[in-house]
Amino acid sequence: MRFFFKLFISFWITLIIIAGIITWTAHHLRDNFEQEMPDFIVRQMQERTNLADILSRNGVERVREFLASREDSEQFFIVDAAGQDILGRPFSHHRHRVMQDLRERNVFDPQIVKAPDGSRFRIFLFPPRPSLLHILVAYPWSPVLMILFSGMTVFLLALHFTRPIQRLRETSMKLAEGDLGARYDFAYPRISDELSGLGRDFNFMAERLDQLFHAHKRLIRDISHELRSPLARMRVAIELVEPKDADSQENLSHLGADMERLDELIGQILALSRHETVSPLGLKDWIELTGLIEALVADSRYEATQMEREVVLHLCDEVIIKANGLQLRSALENVVRNALRHTPDHGKVTITVAKDDKYAIVTVSDEGEGVAEDQLELIFQPFYRVGEDRDRERGGFGLGLAIASQVVQHHGGAIFAANRVTGGLIITIRLPITESDTGS
Repeated sequence: MRFFFKLFISFWITLIIIAGIITWTAHHLRDNFEQEMPDFIVRQMQERTNLADILSRNGVERVREFLASREDSEQFFIVDAAGQDILGRPFSHHRHRVMQDLRERNVFDPQIVKAPDGSRFRIFLFPPRPSLLHILVAYPWSPVLMILFSGMTVFLLALHFTRPIQRLRETSMKLAEGDLGARYDFAYPRISDELSGLGRDFNFMAERLDQLFHAHKRLIRDISHELRSPLARMRVAIELVEPKDADSQENLSHLGADMERLDELIGQILALSRHETVSPLGLKDWIELTGLIEALVADSRYEATQMEREVVLHLCDEVIIKANGLQLRSALENVVRNALRHTPDHGKVTITVAKDDKYAIVTVSDEGEGVAEDQLELIFQPFYRVGEDRDRERGGFGLGLAIASQVVQHHGGAIFAANRVTGGLIITIRLPITESDTGS
């Protein structure tokens, strides 16, 4: 409830202060009006006497012309015996009420005048009400003061209440993007309220997520390490076993293949754990990207030949970037192998290297079946496989693209997938080229 009371009291005090300014202004205007009123009444009485003289000497037509030419004609009403104004102006309900009130208090009694033709007229005085424009012109500081005060107060209140929400939103976006060290910063002193409690709860949640995430990673890494030792012993034992017949030999071959597959899976899990802890500050090698990819393609073409597939390479001019050479080659190799696995027999994988002012762009496209649009981002998550049974037959564990994504992100780049119009999938990798890189 502290936030509610803070909001309530803030607006309450603001309204009280504004009401005080209005009351003080009205009181000040009343004092000035009372000071000016005697002189104003004297002037009006003189003008009424002047109108009476014109009416008594020159008649109705002359006084009508004179009254119509005056700017303050609304302050004077000359009424005949039938109660009609000589200018034909109607009496509003307000004027009738003012006339009755003045008569009851014997204030501004109408002056009775006899015209040259013997008809009688009454001349009424109506004190003008101060207009808003007159007040603004005479006292411009009053509305300016109210506007400035109210605007500044509302601005400070809005800033006070929205700034912690904005910081909390920015921190939550960092957490959602994978920065598990992001915490809500209590940088500005404020009275403890619901927003402060929300910030503390958010930090507690982020701390627990960080602990659970790292505990999960340690568990996977420790289990993988523990599995490798007995797995190695089992592989040695299989090699020492002498098969008695052809069936035993086939069973041992299948068992050895499964162990190789399991050893590869464990190796990829450990590689993923290592890449997730790599810091971008460790990228100290200057790598000629086109040369690295040429060497990678030379090795991949040997593997592609065994699979009855083709690897096509298109290179641009020399591209030099700052990177971790071993990790970047591993990431690119995972992407190329993934494309080879999903390319049909006698198909081809096309690798293109290009660059612009800021990025080196590597694309790897295959001629496979492609991926559903709603799964294009999910394929970069660990252990995610599109068509689980099919991927098992082709030897995938759902870790190759996840490792590539981690490496590319730690290099300050981006990786994303899209379906080709002609069929198949295209993986695009963008790696930053700094100014020092292009200069070299």
